[in-house]
Amino acid sequence: MTLSPEIERPEDQPIRTGLRLADFPHGAARARLMRRAQPRGAQALAPLVTMAIFLLGGALWIGLFGMDLLSLPVLSAIALALVAQAGGIGVLRLQAAQLASRIKEAPYRQVEETITIGPEGINREGRLIPWRLITDVVEMPGHTLALLSPLETIPLPHAGLEDGVTPEALRERIARWRAAS
Repeated sequence: MTLSPEIERPEDQPIRTGLRLADFPHGAARARLMRRAQPRGAQALAPLVTMAIFLLGGALWIGLFGMDLLSLPVLSAIALALVAQAGGIGVLRLQAAQLASRIKEAPYRQVEETITIGPEGINREGRLIPWRLITDVVEMPGHTLALLSPLETIPLPHAGLEDGVTPEALRERIARWRAAS
């Protein structure tokens, strides 16, 4: 590591790491961040309450118009709706997988860039992101994620860290730099 002459203490030196976006596990990071962002308490119950209201409303509608809930036309319509919904979910999952593959293969994601993490913020190839814009720092296997929003991150790969810099030391310095900014 090359020490900057204006910074006297080694633990305050900027840290450099390499990043190749094609190697970053976007799906795992997105899943972890989605779990963190999931609603809790009453907010988590809202979709269930909405579904219950629609089911009860549908049953009331059918009851008001004298339809037998166990008749063949009603059961056939329910089965057809379930099959259509399952097929739609399958198509959406296939399209999402294809899109993720195309994104990973994009030329922009194949280029390795150098990231410098220092007292001013995170510098990605000349673009400084100050610490005030980083909302949180999250650890995941192989990476430390600097969050710009609940789902937007700057991945900081542990494999590219300079010799002698551990992921724990990286997070400690980031915490100190964020607190000081």
